[in-house]
Amino acid sequence: MQCFSSPARGKFQLKVLLVDDEKLTLNYLAKIIDWDSMNIHIVGKAENGESALEIFKDSRPELIITDIQMPLMDGLTLIKEIRSISSTTKIIVLSAFGDFEYARKAFSCGITGYILKPIDESKLEIMLNQAVVEIEEEREEQRLKKIKTNLACETYLKRRLFHPEKAGPFHKKIMELGMEGWFSEFQLISLLFQDHSLDQTILSGLIRETWEKVISGQVFILIIAPREWLLIGAPVSHSTGVSFIDKLKLLTGLEIFMGISRIYNEPGDLIPAYREIGILNALSFYEDSSPLFYTPDIEIQGTLPAEEEEMRSFMAILKMQDQKKLHTYLRNLENRMRAGAGIDLEAYYGFCLTLLILVRSQMERELPSFSIPEELKKLSMERIKEFKTSSELTGYILKICTSILSLSSRNFEERLSRFIPRTKEFIKEHYSENITLDQIGTHLSVSRNYLSRIFKEETGIKIWDYLTEIRMEKARELLVKTNLKTSDIAEKVGYENATYFSSIFKKVNGLPPKEYRNSIG
Repeated sequence: MQCFSSPARGKFQLKVLLVDDEKLTLNYLAKIIDWDSMNIHIVGKAENGESALEIFKDSRPELIITDIQMPLMDGLTLIKEIRSISSTTKIIVLSAFGDFEYARKAFSCGITGYILKPIDESKLEIMLNQAVVEIEEEREEQRLKKIKTNLACETYLKRRLFHPEKAGPFHKKIMELGMEGWFSEFQLISLLFQDHSLDQTILSGLIRETWEKVISGQVFILIIAPREWLLIGAPVSHSTGVSFIDKLKLLTGLEIFMGISRIYNEPGDLIPAYREIGILNALSFYEDSSPLFYTPDIEIQGTLPAEEEEMRSFMAILKMQDQKKLHTYLRNLENRMRAGAGIDLEAYYGFCLTLLILVRSQMERELPSFSIPEELKKLSMERIKEFKTSSELTGYILKICTSILSLSSRNFEERLSRFIPRTKEFIKEHYSENITLDQIGTHLSVSRNYLSRIFKEETGIKIWDYLTEIRMEKARELLVKTNLKTSDIAEKVGYENATYFSSIFKKVNGLPPKEYRNSIG
């Protein structure tokens, strides 16, 4: 038995297993067909049915060419064993016997074709081409069926969230859609896009591709609004969530906030999970870190009057660096909260926690090289609730803000212009890699968000747009000066997905890569 490791080829390359008790026949089969031109890879050769079955279970080839008469396990028995595992594998039978009974038994097991030895090369090639066409048609059918099923599921789930009275019995419907057991353990994940002009179909495909690579398993995608998307999938850990969002940001070039609900295990929990997502989405206005997992520590309870207006007023005063006005604002806020009808202490605690989260974010933006105080790093509802009166809590916030203002007064005027040349140099040296803002920020010893903002202010373009310019410049050079395939050029300039590279290239240059090369040539 010989097993072969698959080379790095196309995504949909087919695999074939050759089975015959004669080594000469195995070698002959390997040579008479131009397997590469048919996009087929030989995953193994076996000299008996038992060995062939082991290879099949391990590599699951789509195609099998097998002899009938073999030791240990003959071809007919092998076919029956394979059929018990897979009904779609294409099987071509070889036999030195012209006995119709062998052919009849083989065809009753659902084989693709039957060829007598000595092997007619042209007949075998025709049979293989037929099998390849059938496999491609079946794959396309399955792909379309999956798309249709996903669309039906996602349409229903969206209706369930926003029009539950029209959705019908949940348990009955998920049974009809084949989702039974799927909600035994799930999370809701919110994706908020700052800005994007990507086609929804392309973006949806990139999200599914990233999910499959990083998390795997089924994911439902609900487009709530152009910039608000909701994913429903199996639970993810913090590290996996970070990996997923970083990969997606890199692949799309978009700024994305990611909020993740708690883990739920009942279909009826879909709506409460979405309420948590709503809380996380609200906090995305104040909190820069992503992904943000829901915990009771960050829940803002109650309703505060003109909350967004309050936040804008607070930030305006903080940026003015006027400690007297800041003191007056916080004392007035305390008095209004104390006198506010219907605003309980829990709501006030939550509001103050959000204020401090906003202060921390402001500090990270304005003082990128300064270490965040431990008091700000350890923000939590438990810490806020240690203050039993509103006066104590207001004093705590005032103390932190006053300290921040004294530091920021010496640093607010500093700009990061000196980092722009170093940023451009780093991008030019690493454009072909999967670089991230975190890597650039670490290299320059600044925060990713501050660097991104200053780069835009100083150059007039986003840092990802500059990276795209460099990559497109190199791509044009490679298209003109080399004969490399588009997929190879995409990889050399830092794109893992050739289709996405082509769409970006056309958007920037007006022509797809191949047409651009022809127009220059």
